[in-house]
Amino acid sequence: MNSIFRKTKGLICVLAAISIATLTFIPTTAQVRQKESNDFGNDAVVREWLEIPNVWNAPAKGKVPFHALMSGSAAFTSATTVEFYTTGYVTDLFRFTTSGIAFLDPPTGKCPGANNGIPNIHTETLTAASGDELVIQMVNVACPTGPFTFHGKGHWTVLSGTGRFQNVTGWGTNEGGADFEGGTFVMGFTGTLTFQ
Repeated sequence: MNSIFRKTKGLICVLAAISIATLTFIPTTAQVRQKESNDFGNDAVVREWLEIPNVWNAPAKGKVPFHALMSGSAAFTSATTVEFYTTGYVTDLFRFTTSGIAFLDPPTGKCPGANNGIPNIHTETLTAASGDELVIQMVNVACPTGPFTFHGKGHWTVLSGTGRFQNVTGWGTNEGGADFEGGTFVMGFTGTLTFQ
């Protein structure tokens, strides 16, 4: 009888420990929804993004370093066009949402391992919380890294802007990747914005 009691007591302790672990480590529905709605997978990146102010006072004149990260969705809309919808931030400056389109050229042999790359012209409109827009254009080559995945590099320039970005010029480099099976996209930028 004593042996049965000890086994039952042990089983109850194990079940209690499992229950506590489940409550502690399994995310709530709200936490799961928050993660799903977040375009960034890295918690440190998310925290940094949330700390960037929604409103940024642009300098009257001068150069500002431009380091940005955007992440979101990518999908082919035809054999030669891809649309992008993302969110992102410019480090220490402002958060933004974007919409963009890339026009693809015929493949050429510009990738490692004799793979053909896909040259493309990719235009993105970055919209700050204030509604001000910065339009940038990238000239890239996307190299296949798998059946549905690509890694691309290129350079960007500012095409136009509104509001605080009305007379801004700028340029730099960009690098990122897309997974068209999963419909995901991430791109990083570095360079300089110049306020006239």
